[in-house]
Amino acid sequence: MDFFNLEFWQSVASNLIATFVGAGAGVFAALWLNDHQEGRIEREKKRKILNLIMSELTPNVQFLETWQADRATEMDVGTLCLKIHDEVWQAFSDGGELEWIKDPYLVHGMAEAYARIRSVKLLSEKALDIVTYRKSSTAQAYQAITRQLAMYVDLAKEGIIVATQLIVRALAEETLPWWRRLMLA
Repeated sequence: MDFFNLEFWQSVASNLIATFVGAGAGVFAALWLNDHQEGRIEREKKRKILNLIMSELTPNVQFLETWQADRATEMDVGTLCLKIHDEVWQAFSDGGELEWIKDPYLVHGMAEAYARIRSVKLLSEKALDIVTYRKSSTAQAYQAITRQLAMYVDLAKEGIIVATQLIVRALAEETLPWWRRLMLA
């Protein structure tokens, strides 16, 4: 081995360049694959969360529409709180699972819908309390609550419809090819 030979240094240089190019390409490929897999996992979690929230919101809006059309008795006003649900949203928001949803407008729309649902539940609980425990002297309070409840049911329906439209749009975007998602970002 002659360190002063030109052929030796040419072979060392070519081997070093090949090694660095190969290592660089391998690292780049590994990082790209990792990002791709993490993105796929993130999209899958987001899709599952949105589908579960949608499965909670859809029956809520259907029940609110039915309730508006059919409410006939005092107990119907009071039992509204028992028939609309927000448990999935509470579990996801308390557990930090909403971090997988990166669209702030989507999160805001869902939060707004659930705030309105909570308002309806609260008013319904107050009406149930009046009907069940304090019948004698609270007719005016009950009437005021039922008027507010009717208004909040409309607001809740509107919020749920907006949130479900945002969810449908977000789920549709998730099914697009990767290059189309890049164009939307």
